[in-house]
Amino acid sequence: MTGQFEAPTKIRWVEISKNLVTAREGGYDLTSTPDDKTRLRVFNILEGHGVGRLIAGLALSSARKEADAFLQRIKAAVEAS
Repeated sequence: MTGQFEAPTKIRWVEISKNLVTAREGGYDLTSTPDDKTRLRVFNILEGHGVGRLIAGLALSSARKEADAFLQRIKAAVEAS
């Protein structure tokens, strides 16, 4: 018997919580590159609730600043496994 596994290339989620700022939509997109690597695109569409509407922009700005470090932690975890 032969088998085949095709990993997903798109992962999506919606955050369901009572936080002041939530991810209305978020996800990962994985694409192959010509040099046989995988490109990872991470995104979140943030939405403020109540007072969170005032700080949603700050949360987005903070997430953007931390994006490179976040991706490096993901890379290190994948390479260690």
